Amino acid sequence: MLPEMSSENLSKSGSNQTVKKRAYCSSCQRPEKACICQFTCDVQNSINVLVLQHPSEVKQTKGTVSLLAQSLDKIDILVGEDFSTSMELAQFIEQNSPCYVLHPNEQATSLTEVSNGQINGQSIKGLIIIDGTWKKAYRMYQLTKPLQQLPSLALPDNIECFYHIRKTKKQQALSSFEACVHALALLEQDQAKYQQMIDNFIRFNQFQLSFTPSHHQLNGKSEQ
Repeated sequence: MLPEMSSENLSKSGSNQTVKKRAYCSSCQRPEKACICQFTCDVQNSINVLVLQHPSEVKQTKGTVSLLAQSLDKIDILVGEDFSTSMELAQFIEQNSPCYVLHPNEQATSLTEVSNGQINGQSIKGLIIIDGTWKKAYRMYQLTKPLQQLPSLALPDNIECFYHIRKTKKQQALSSFEACVHALALLEQDQAKYQQMIDNFIRFNQFQLSFTPSHHQLNGKSEQ
């Protein structure tokens, strides 16, 4: 039988079991140890951006939309899966015409066809990005009829991907951050304007990888 503990011993043992709360960054809402604010910058994008984000991506630590939102001046985010009746989406499309959705399909116009910042003689005012896994993004597009009524854009196949913190079966699968930044750079024909964002994203990716077990194992081997 275990010996009985006095009330004095109980109070002492309880005082030693204080749970320390994890500190969070007020800007990116991540633990201070994993704060990504150091990888943000201030870019004045000419084309308005709307991100349609799947609910499962909101608290995804490997997601990139948070970094994108802290770096672009003109960007809004809507969370959901079916935006068919979304007044916010309808308003964005109406106020930013011509508006395009970045979604590869048979009817999509390649961004290599951009000439003098225009497609088919028109300057794009609004760009919609779908944030989710390939499967979820495809479902979001199929569910949201207003998106199917918009002209689509597709990125060139030769863009290098630096997003290595999340596995996918797709070859050269760009993150939402990379896809948006490359699209804006091509549409506005100003690569220099967005280069700092790409450079910061490479550093962000390396920073995120530093928290993975495989990274620590490799570092351990290299030090031996």
